[in-house]
Amino acid sequence: MVYHRGFDRVVNFSDAVVAIAATLLILPLVDNATPDQGQNAFALLLDHSDELWAFVLTFAVICRLWVVQHGIFRTLVGYTTPLLAVNFLWLISVVFLPFPSNLIAKGSQEFPGSASIYVGTIALATGATMLTRIIVRRTPELEVEEERGSVPVGHAVITFVLMLAAFALSFTPVGLFSLVALFLERPVTRAASSFRR
Repeated sequence: MVYHRGFDRVVNFSDAVVAIAATLLILPLVDNATPDQGQNAFALLLDHSDELWAFVLTFAVICRLWVVQHGIFRTLVGYTTPLLAVNFLWLISVVFLPFPSNLIAKGSQEFPGSASIYVGTIALATGATMLTRIIVRRTPELEVEEERGSVPVGHAVITFVLMLAAFALSFTPVGLFSLVALFLERPVTRAASSFRR
């Protein structure tokens, strides 16, 4: 059953949760913003470059996850119970992301496995996005009439498979660099489209 009433609240709630998660990323940097006597701001930034890098990377990841989710939800006029459940799964992965981000900022020597938790959390989010696309494809009345069938599923499946590969690689010495696998997303999608034709 498709629910139309209250759909705006679902979207607004999701946006608020993402905004809070993105805001939480800065807190470790704020805690470190106490320079030693005579230390300038640039030296302080250099001392905390790992935390700064983790902040920028994770902020970009959260923004990317939101843009993809927004692209799906902008075509919708309602929701179903399965869609709501999958959206909550997506939200919990986004909200959890600041935790492994803080771990990778502290370094893999201090917290072994932190890269795997980080990549695994992103894989969970992309898996939830894939399920969202499948639900929308199977329930066309969720979309505005002129957009029906416009949400592609194949692209989401490819992204999820690449994220699973990145997750597997994150347990090796490659660690966080396993996310480079995502650069294969466009070539693999193009190759899959050509093969289908």
